Amino acid sequence: MVYYCHVTGGTSIITLTVPATENYKEAKANISVTVGSGIIGGFVTITGRNMYGETLTANTDKVTPAGCTFTYKWYSNTTNSTEGGTLISSATSKTYTIEKGLVGKYIYVEVVASKAEYADATFKDITDAENNTYPTVAKAKLTKPSISGTYTYTGVEQTVSLANFDASTMSVTNNKRTNAGTQNVVVSLKDTANYEWADGTITDVTLSWTINKADRTISNRKSKLCHNRI
Repeated sequence: MVYYCHVTGGTSIITLTVPATENYKEAKANISVTVGSGIIGGFVTITGRNMYGETLTANTDKVTPAGCTFTYKWYSNTTNSTEGGTLISSATSKTYTIEKGLVGKYIYVEVVASKAEYADATFKDITDAENNTYPTVAKAKLTKPSISGTYTYTGVEQTVSLANFDASTMSVTNNKRTNAGTQNVVVSLKDTANYEWADGTITDVTLSWTINKADRTISNRKSKLCHNRI
């Protein structure tokens, strides 16, 4: 005779009872059964571009079984390792938006998966070129400004208009002029530790700006010539 029972993870005491028969009395026995916890498997991958100001995501889609709950810790590191990094205390969710001061560093995540009747499992992943474009945090890239429009002398001071200019990340000098002529407008990055131009440089951008001469109109007027007779 075979008996089946359900035992959850851990140790349980099962009482086995064999009923009496014509020749035997009823018999009972206590059996200790230990069942190990289930195993959580799979892996975690960081997705998103590894650049200042952008958001990284800890992708847990490949963790099994379904229904796990997750806790997250994000770290920065000067080496390509998921050990010995510096904890980013503010980063405790599935996503992390890269803050200042991390350019040139690797970012890794530590994810703990939990589920009832399963042993907790820890997964780690670190940024790389394949999944995150840059293995270490890159500076945010900005398009260099350019002169927008044409300008003609009006007699009053004019301010040059710049395409792709962002006052929150750039500063500009020598951008006002009254008289016709040409001058250099200089655009600078405010934070070269975290920003660079799209070509990878951080030097000031010098733009030649011209105010053209205005047209002058001469009106024709009729005049009478008088001849004095002597």
